[in-house]
Amino acid sequence: MSGQSSRGSFRIRQRWRLLGGILAPPAFPFAAWLPCVAAGTLAWGLHATALPLLWNAVVALLMAGALARFLLAVRWPRWLPTVVALAALAAIRPIYGYGFGQETGLALLFAAFWLKGWEATTARDLRAWGLTALFLLAAAFLRSQSPFYAVAVLTGWLVVVVGWAQAARVEWGLATTLGQLPMLARHTALTLVASLPLVLLLFVLVPRLDRPLWGVPQDAAQARSGLSETIAPGAVSALALSDAVAFTLTWEGAAPAPSELYFRAVVLTHYDGTTWRPAPEETLEREIAQQRARTAPAAVEEPPKAVRESFTSALESQGPAAATVAERSARGEAPSATRHFALLLAPQPIPWLPAPERTVALRGASVALPWRDGRWLSAHPLIERTLWSGEAQLTDRWPEPLTATQARQLTALPPNHNPRAQALGRQIATDHASPAARLAAIEAAFRAVNLRYTLYPPLMTENAADQTLFDAQAGFCEHFANAFAVVARAAGLPTRLVAGYQGATFNPVDRSWVVRHADAHAWAEVWLDGEWRRVDPTRWAAPARITLGSDAALRSELPLVRAAWLDQPWLATLRQQLWAWQRQWDLWVVGFDAVRQRALLARLGWESGDWRWAAGGAVLVAAATALLLFVRLPEKPRDPAQRAWARLTATLTRRDLAPRAGEAPLAYVARIGDALPPPLAARFTQLAQRYLAYRFGAADETAQQLARDLRQLRRALTRSRWPRRHGVPKRPISSKTEDGSETHDDPN
Repeated sequence: MSGQSSRGSFRIRQRWRLLGGILAPPAFPFAAWLPCVAAGTLAWGLHATALPLLWNAVVALLMAGALARFLLAVRWPRWLPTVVALAALAAIRPIYGYGFGQETGLALLFAAFWLKGWEATTARDLRAWGLTALFLLAAAFLRSQSPFYAVAVLTGWLVVVVGWAQAARVEWGLATTLGQLPMLARHTALTLVASLPLVLLLFVLVPRLDRPLWGVPQDAAQARSGLSETIAPGAVSALALSDAVAFTLTWEGAAPAPSELYFRAVVLTHYDGTTWRPAPEETLEREIAQQRARTAPAAVEEPPKAVRESFTSALESQGPAAATVAERSARGEAPSATRHFALLLAPQPIPWLPAPERTVALRGASVALPWRDGRWLSAHPLIERTLWSGEAQLTDRWPEPLTATQARQLTALPPNHNPRAQALGRQIATDHASPAARLAAIEAAFRAVNLRYTLYPPLMTENAADQTLFDAQAGFCEHFANAFAVVARAAGLPTRLVAGYQGATFNPVDRSWVVRHADAHAWAEVWLDGEWRRVDPTRWAAPARITLGSDAALRSELPLVRAAWLDQPWLATLRQQLWAWQRQWDLWVVGFDAVRQRALLARLGWESGDWRWAAGGAVLVAAATALLLFVRLPEKPRDPAQRAWARLTATLTRRDLAPRAGEAPLAYVARIGDALPPPLAARFTQLAQRYLAYRFGAADETAQQLARDLRQLRRALTRSRWPRRHGVPKRPISSKTEDGSETHDDPN
């Protein structure tokens, strides 16, 4: 018993000694570790803007610790990485809170990556470090799938492979310096280029899934910018500073004027005095509709009956000609006033599709559900770029019956908010009996105020409508729409707010129209004579915003970079070219989904069964190619002397005397000479000298003579009974002496 306790205490003491020791220095030179350091730094740069500032500081400290070990030969205590890792875990809670998701996981992975540099020593550590860098680089596509990110990620992968090649050179005892990195990078890049045809073939032929195999992360929507489902003062103006592209579209035939382009996304009916929100029951109705569409998409491809009837009745009420259009629509024919469009939509945080006003049909990779107020709902989350095509009427009216209960809800206002704006609306209702006259009076009142359109209005309190009209007399589109809705409801007019986009920028490079987040807009709708009519108060305050766009209307308030696009024609041309490249990239790379794949293969004349066989064949070709690369079959030399020399070295390789990569013939003979019988070693040295002289043109003998002598030596070695293993290692084992110099030991 006492012996067991003494052995247990000895093990504990040994563990404490190990924990209190010093981490061993890296066995490889910094030239082998540098590529992984560069790849990790590149990955951090791609994610830095999405990481909190405090966590970026943590990552910088961990990176400094790893670099100090590689560059300054700092030897950290063994216990330090464990303590630092626990401290990093503890720092996650105050920085990210309790939730664990995509952002938190990436933050921890960055900390683990640089902590690995504090203790990495062997080739296995270097390979694991490189694999982690590859994962961090690939995770950058969660933030953006632009061509810039693709080039950056591919460059990072190339750098990691170069690092692995450096590690292999060290393992085989070859010289490893920083000057060899360009040569290794060139060879790696050529290998990558050689694989591109196979990559393109697999990209086109491998079957695409209609939906991902995994679900959507809970924090996936936080990484996407765009409209929200609520509007408060300042909500839309925050988007006006973003130059990111929300979507691009093309029109069949002549395109409408930008002032006619309104893209409807969110309809808000409930107002609490500060914020506009959708109807309370809308969320449940939306979830039920999406669930039904996902389980039975074929049953919801056609618009609901209520939407079809309301649209048809509005056409019939306009006269015989309109009735003819309705009949054509019922037969499935496009009305003459319908404009066909194609829309390439970037990921959105909301499920509502920003379709052109009065879109009557919409098709895409997901099921699009028409809503009763003219919107379109995607059955699946908009987490990736999607391509949609449809037809739109581009009118400013939408017929919809309204019950008395709905009318009361759409004229309701909080009693203790915006008293002056509500008083103005009640006064207008007293002075004018008809709804049309009240609407005209409200417009006249707004025009008389001379509102100023600005990105930076004064801070609005809970009485934002009063401050917009009577105090500041300035604001952005949501301020004007909010003030109008309050006055109109107080005047007894059913009113709701609509959020979406207005206007577009024409790109002459590919003849597309670009809609940016800076084009986000809010306007109002008033119910008159059985239909909803669009009312845009911004048109009264700043007509240039509607006709020329947000940049022209806010030119003096734009950041310097945005203003430069307008002031320098060559910068505007460059931006248009970048937009065109981005659109083609989104169409053919990022947006190449199952629908586009089937369409492309059908255009090539391949039916479903044919291209599945082709895809299977492509996968087999890829597997065979990978197998050949793994086996690395040697190329058969054409020259007889070279062929004979290759067979001689192959014979020696079978006896564990293989030449090293890049080893010269004389160096090879000198290294293995002691392992050969003395007569054969002397003969081998003579033949190696003759072979070098022949290869460099310094000998008079022919290839046939030299090949005959090499074959004779190979036969002599084969008949000889010298041992198969003779103490010449294939891989030298490096070790460090006490003075720090490196030696190579014989394992035998």
